[in-house]
Amino acid sequence: MAVTKLNVHQRILAIMEAVSYIKKTDKKVNNQYTFVSHDDVTAMLHPLLVEHGLTCLTSVLDHSQEGNRTGVTISLLFTNVDDPRDSVTVCGFGHGIDPQDKGAGKALSYAVKSLLLKTFMLETGDKDNEAVSIDHKPEELPQALLDVLTIAAESGRDAFGAAWSVLDTKDREKVTTKQMADFKKMTEQKHAA
Repeated sequence: MAVTKLNVHQRILAIMEAVSYIKKTDKKVNNQYTFVSHDDVTAMLHPLLVEHGLTCLTSVLDHSQEGNRTGVTISLLFTNVDDPRDSVTVCGFGHGIDPQDKGAGKALSYAVKSLLLKTFMLETGDKDNEAVSIDHKPEELPQALLDVLTIAAESGRDAFGAAWSVLDTKDREKVTTKQMADFKKMTEQKHAA
């Protein structure tokens, strides 16, 4: 390692000076466009991180799953190998949509790639939203729970409040804005009567 006296910010700057652009690969999505992948970014930055004496550790701070969409919030900790007390943390998030079991990996890869691109201010030529256009299909509230909430809303605010309070967070998140507006309207009609 040639660099030993620079702090973590100077080392990040040295990497920014060494690379400013990552070229899109020949990979095509639906034969429409090319993109910069997670592997492209890490392949470009890995040797520079080593050369400039920085480690980069990823931590998952939070994750969520909604239907076929996985979300993660992560942090990257960049540490000066010559002075482990000298570090900087950046945080970000990513989403992955996959009908099988790959959503978490896609979300994590996208989050890491995005944070690395932003941390080192790397241009890719991509528009802000890189990804394949995949419809996100949120999970719907089971009909039985929807029926219970409807009956409770028709019975008034107190009944609806009691029914709502026993739902777990995941079921509450499945209630759409329109459904909530309808429930509110029902409780107000009962209250006005």
